[in-house]
Formats: sequence, C-alpha cells, structure tokens
Amino acid sequence: MSSHDDDFTARIKRVRVQSGQFAPMPDQGRAHDDHFDEKTVMWTILRPQLAVLLGAIALVLGRSIAMNQLMIEPNTDLLGLGEGVVVILFLGMIGLLFGKSDHISHGALAIGAAFAFLGERYYIPVIPDLMTSIYNPQYVALVFLNG
Repeated sequence: MSSHDDDFTARIKRVRVQSGQFAPMPDQGRAHDDHFDEKTVMWTILRPQLAVLLGAIALVLGRSIAMNQLMIEPNTDLLGLGEGVVVILFLGMIGLLFGKSDHISHGALAIGAAFAFLGERYYIPVIPDLMTSIYNPQYVALVFLNG
C-alpha cells in the first residue's frame, strides 16, 4: 500500500515541477478543521435560518407598505403588479446583504417569503389585531372571509 502512495507522491511532485508550482504538499496526517472557528461554524448554521426569517419579514413589510403607503388595492395573491414588485424589491435589498455568492441564503429568503405568503390564512386569524395594524383592515377581513 505504501508503494502506491510513494508512486502517487512522486507523480504529484513531477507534475508540480513541470507546471512550475513548488507549493508544499499538505500534511495528510492532520485534520484540516483548524480553519474553522466556532464563530464561522455558528454563522454558517444560522445564516440560512436568519434568511428565512428575513424573507418572511420582507413579505409582510412589502405588503404592508404596498397597502398602506402606496395605496395599492389589497389582493390575496401577489400576481398584482404592485405588491409583488414591492416584495421583490425588499427581497433583493435583503439579498444584497448576504452577498452575490451566497445562494443558500438567497434560496432561504425566497422560502421564507413563500412560507409567510402561504401561511397568511393561518397566522392572520390568530393575531387579527396586530395584523389589522400592519396590513390594510379590508385585507384582513378578506382573508377572514376566504380562510
């Protein structure tokens, strides 16, 4: 078994010499987990969860602004151009916080917004007073009638 390892190591050295790379061989006997500290691991675990929460907040905030500030007619779907555009703008702004290459968090933002949208008929009847203060009262009544 060691002769195969020696042959492989010799081949790697030849390839590196021919390509002009003289980087040292990594130490195969050591685990390479010393690159990660506790903060990095915690942030890696918590970032998608935070993105789901921020996606749900973006949907609620976007619909609230569309209904209350922009006076867009409340609707139970996001197919109306006004509310959907406002929500997508909020999701885009929050997505910029995570950076261009963090695709997991961008997907988690969309999942959080979808959960908030699909769950409206369940959480609005639970806390109608709070939702009436956030959303348009006609919209809350509309959800009560459809839900």
